Amino acid sequence: MEAIRHRMVEVNGINIHIAEKGKGPVILFLHGFPELWYSWRHQILALSNMGYRTVAPDLRGYGYSDIPESVDSYTCFHIVGDLVELIDVLDPHERKVFVVGHDWGAILAWFLCLFRPDKVKALVNLSVPFLRFDRNIKPVELWRAYYGSNHYISRFQEYGEIEGEFAWVGTDRVENGLVRIELRRNFLLIFQCCYQKGNYLNVHWMNQLHCLVGYLRKKPITTSPNSRKLASLVHSTSTEI
Repeated sequence: MEAIRHRMVEVNGINIHIAEKGKGPVILFLHGFPELWYSWRHQILALSNMGYRTVAPDLRGYGYSDIPESVDSYTCFHIVGDLVELIDVLDPHERKVFVVGHDWGAILAWFLCLFRPDKVKALVNLSVPFLRFDRNIKPVELWRAYYGSNHYISRFQEYGEIEGEFAWVGTDRVENGLVRIELRRNFLLIFQCCYQKGNYLNVHWMNQLHCLVGYLRKKPITTSPNSRKLASLVHSTSTEI
């Protein structure tokens, strides 16, 4: 993708994969869960063309970076340690960078600022505000009470449990399920916007609907009654339009 460079960097006892482009002051992008450096591909290209060196790692345990076996190797201290050494490698002279975080990457960016403010020139975080620590609040228990036991945070607590479910279900079925969810969400939004009378976005959303129809025709998803109903509704709607 437009000559984005990929390489491995040894930091904090592990190998971290990074994607980078450009020259100038370093901007370090921290992805969320379950994401990779790829989430920042557009920002890497745009900001590198504006005179910055843009760098997005696969954080510890993600993508091509090393995956330590022990759960105890994924504390905020370990990951901030990775970032501190990565910053020293990326900018050995100034040893501080601009940081942009999203989702869990934003949480790690807050920790980086708390533990090593000397490493951060400025911070831009997306989707996750700073939350002051409160000993009376147990985050996992709070999320489970609010969102239920099927929330992804709740289900990733016991080592090996969710991995076992993925292995039993199969990766192809998991990926197709995620595609179905995304298509259903997008279709409902598009369908609603298409039929809002007088909405100036109608033409735009009509085009989006036809794009979605084209995708379904190329790759029909018929593994469940709900998805078959959705595909049928999309096809009938496109015929009427």
